[in-house]
Amino acid sequence: NRTANIALLNYIDGEKRYILCPDNLKIGDTIICSQNAEVKYGNAMPLSIIPIGLPIHNIELKIGKGAQLAR
Repeated sequence: NRTANIALLNYIDGEKRYILCPDNLKIGDTIICSQNAEVKYGNAMPLSIIPIGLPIHNIELKIGKGAQLAR
C-alpha cells in the first residue's frame, strides 16, 4: 500500500503534474525548481546548496529521472 500525500502542481505554461507532497505545503503555495530557489519547504534545488539539517525528500539520482531516494 502507498500512503504518501500527493500535490497537483499548476505550472505557469498551463501544464499540470502530480508530485509527492512535501510537509508543510499548503494550497496556493508557490514552489520553485532552480539553483537560485529560496531555501524553503517544497522548493527543489541541488543537494550541494541545501543547508545541513534541512529536511529533504525526493532525491533524483539522474536529472529528469524522477525521485529515487527518500521518497
